[in-house]
Amino acid sequence: SNVSSDDISPLCQTLSSIQLSSCRVIGPDNVLTLSKVHDEMSHSAWLRLVEISAVKCNVSALHPSIQLAVSLVRLDLSFNSIEEVHPELSECQALREVSLRHNRLFDVTDLSSALTNVTTLDLSHNDIVSVWALAELEHLQSLDISSNRLRFWSDLGHLSRRCLNIKCISFRENPLCSPQYI
Repeated sequence: SNVSSDDISPLCQTLSSIQLSSCRVIGPDNVLTLSKVHDEMSHSAWLRLVEISAVKCNVSALHPSIQLAVSLVRLDLSFNSIEEVHPELSECQALREVSLRHNRLFDVTDLSSALTNVTTLDLSHNDIVSVWALAELEHLQSLDISSNRLRFWSDLGHLSRRCLNIKCISFRENPLCSPQYI
């Protein structure tokens, strides 16, 4: 179903979490328009926002207003149509947990600058061919890159040498797991 800012407006001043599932809070070009909500929220309300979950909402991109959520800790944009993550997320310095599973990510080069403090990252079920750039995420502790198109063990070796805090990497169901790559 569609959600309008009129439906959300009364709640916007006290929210610390926005959780949407199988709905459309989007504008032109399927962009997650928290800016619709932004018009109803005070600056302090954006500062209090610690969680955004927009699962199965046909989101293809984030609106730049996401950078106002500087206290954001958890972001779940699973089961959408996101092809790239824009640098606006770099303003969300408190962000620790990000799920972008079941999207259309191919290149994760920009993630290293956008998600600098993330400790848990789920990129499973995308079209990612290399995770070399993720080695810049020095706080990363848990990474799920299952069901992508990874072919090179050297990517995982690079991650393990550079991400000294990493404790768990799941890479099952990638081409590198097939007998021809082992």
